[in-house]
Amino acid sequence: MFRELDKLSLTIDFLTRDEARQVLDIVNLRIKENLNAHIVDILWKQEGRFHDILQPFASMNISRRDDLKPFEVSEQSKGVWPWIYNHREPIWIEDICNQDLSQPVQNLATDGLLDPGVLDFFRDTDSIMAVPLFFRDALWGIYSVELPMSGILTVETLEVLKRLSKPIANLIWKADAHELNDFQTTKAIAQFKEIVRQSKWHLNPYRTGFIARPFRTDEPKFLELEDCVRDFLLHHQIQAKRYVHPPGKEYIISEIMNQIRDAHFGIVDITSCNSNVMLELGMMMILGKKFLLFRHREDNDSLPFDIRNYQCYKYEIHRDGICTWNPGDTNPIPIEEVLNSFIPELYRDPEFRDAKPYIEIPG
Repeated sequence: MFRELDKLSLTIDFLTRDEARQVLDIVNLRIKENLNAHIVDILWKQEGRFHDILQPFASMNISRRDDLKPFEVSEQSKGVWPWIYNHREPIWIEDICNQDLSQPVQNLATDGLLDPGVLDFFRDTDSIMAVPLFFRDALWGIYSVELPMSGILTVETLEVLKRLSKPIANLIWKADAHELNDFQTTKAIAQFKEIVRQSKWHLNPYRTGFIARPFRTDEPKFLELEDCVRDFLLHHQIQAKRYVHPPGKEYIISEIMNQIRDAHFGIVDITSCNSNVMLELGMMMILGKKFLLFRHREDNDSLPFDIRNYQCYKYEIHRDGICTWNPGDTNPIPIEEVLNSFIPELYRDPEFRDAKPYIEIPG
């Protein structure tokens, strides 16, 4: 059992507290059966508000003793377990029922005397042996065995408990670390969700989309697509706007980021894979925005691999409007049909749905 327990405590790095208890229940059962013990307790430290707290981790009790409750330990605490915790030494006491507990009692584990204040025993216990549990030289708990009779515990028993104490402490410490890691991970995710939830208040209070398009003055098709999209969405009480460069200033990334973050969705013209447009599209992808892609039909530039799988409508400007082609289709459809199909997708987002309708005020 020793070899397998040592191996288990050294090789397993991730186990739950319940899994650790399952292993230690097997160990405790073997100890109970071999020693005819009526109580086997493993206590483990927990930080309290003012002092450390010892709480039961794994107990095996066939006596009339009530279940253990966590209790605080300090230098002034009285009792067997606080004494072990404060002195970092084992205890072994025999023939408890026949001793005068108002007098010092011999600690067979250290050949020293124990003050009467230490001697608070369960009334049916006649012998007790307990050892501290260390992990990396720090005391973390106590392993305790109580018997209803004397004469069974030996020096060899003490050595067995000491040998068991190291893998026991390893297992519980690892289970604690795993639980703490899970707790911190869960807490971090919850905090992230809360931050994201609160950040939604930064969304535009009106149903708003961001239009990303090239700004080449010699290409009127980009402006015509923007105007067409803006007018159609405005008819549906949705605002669509593009970033406008401040006069005399350069392209301001932080301002672009803010406007895209505040928008509910994006309309993107990726014709010629304009660098500024691709940057704006990347921001939309990172922020999880819904977006609709357009590309002029004459544009044959190779698309970046990370957007090739997105649906992209090709378009042409005609005298009576803008025609689009769904990928794989040969028959054109008016751009209004594409936008009309996109709007129901926007309403699936509760943030968009709960936003105010945008109504343009003349003048």
